[in-house]
Amino acid sequence: ILSGMGQNVQQMGLHLYVTAVLLLGEGRGRVKLDPPLNIQSNITASKCQIWWTVFSYLDEVLQYQLQYKEHSKPWETALNKTPPGSLPRIEIEGTEFRSGISYVARVRCKVSEIEVSYHSQWSDWSQTTVFQGEGTPEPSVKIFNIRTLQFLFIPLSFATLLYLFWNCKLFS
Repeated sequence: ILSGMGQNVQQMGLHLYVTAVLLLGEGRGRVKLDPPLNIQSNITASKCQIWWTVFSYLDEVLQYQLQYKEHSKPWETALNKTPPGSLPRIEIEGTEFRSGISYVARVRCKVSEIEVSYHSQWSDWSQTTVFQGEGTPEPSVKIFNIRTLQFLFIPLSFATLLYLFWNCKLFS
């Protein structure tokens, strides 16, 4: 597969970019894969499913990194997820997304670090997929909810009774 230093090698439609760096005297090539293709998403209130395509013969040797963020924010604010195993998909809890907010996700891949035959660097990022959060709307902030009233009512009632008792005792 790796025919020479710095050459672009093509096998079965997959482009491998070979940098062939020597590691501690070993002749292991460092490979940069093309990014995953056809990234898609489906979101419900309970979960967001994101999946992508890679060549099936690479499924078991790749690892992935997914980034997602609010559409209006820069990539520096993105959250990273690592899918378990080597499957080209991930599920994210719907509670991580705010209702009505647009999100964008992208993914990259590299040869798994478990693979000892050769190493690779991360691919470039894939194209993006855009989806909108459909989670439950964030509850509005209430200054005086029931719990707050309970915590205020009991001490204030006690303080009022003490005040009345003290004043009645002084005047009698």
